[in-house]
Amino acid sequence: MNYYKRHIGDYAAATRHLSMLEHGAYTMLLDIYYTSEQPLPADLKAAARKAGARAKDEIAAVETVLQEFFVLEEDGWHQKRCDVEIAAMQAKQDQNKAIGKLGGRPKKEPNAAKKENPDGFQEETQTVSENEDSSNQNITQATSHKPLANTEDGENDSAVLPCPQQEIIELYHRLLPAGRQVREWTPARQSVLRSRWREKAARQKLEWWERFFTYCAASDFLTGKTSTPGRKPFEVSLDWLVKSENMAKVIEGAYENERAAA
Repeated sequence: MNYYKRHIGDYAAATRHLSMLEHGAYTMLLDIYYTSEQPLPADLKAAARKAGARAKDEIAAVETVLQEFFVLEEDGWHQKRCDVEIAAMQAKQDQNKAIGKLGGRPKKEPNAAKKENPDGFQEETQTVSENEDSSNQNITQATSHKPLANTEDGENDSAVLPCPQQEIIELYHRLLPAGRQVREWTPARQSVLRSRWREKAARQKLEWWERFFTYCAASDFLTGKTSTPGRKPFEVSLDWLVKSENMAKVIEGAYENERAAA
């Protein structure tokens, strides 16, 4: 993403107490988040370096902003508003790709009177002002960067082979009952699952996910049946399985049971 809208009133209400240095740190972190479309590094030094923080007070400002406005998860520091806007932009991209495969948006008739949404598509504009939004597929608008309650991110109905998130969750619950139950499927987790779904055509079928979860269920390690002294048994979760590196290891057989010696 190379653009996001910033509502000054909402931002000011949530950040009025910050110092000028902390405002700068927050702005840099938001720019990095939107540009990379990924959470910030979990390691403070790495996050500070990305933001250009070198002096002790600059690094301290980055740490203060991260702890107040971001949430640390397994894959890094998440900002909920950023995750919502990035997911919305990706859904818009999917829609535009689908429209492109269908021949693109309908052409306007010359000298015809302007109609309101005549063929089910919003008309586009190349002008962006205070009261107008661009429809460019690489642009999305953020309304605020205050911490938000979790929101549901519905899949775009017009996208080609949309990811059936709920059906995949139900398959996971049914075939891996020993795994951690999904209680909160955040926009960030939806985005990761959608990425795995779109990576290969074979994965764009529920049958593939049924075979994948069945394969996982045969692993003693993934189902918590193996243990190491002094450690709790591993507890698999859906968001762990759909992370790129973890899924690759599972598919490559890293967690298959050891065969008994002949």
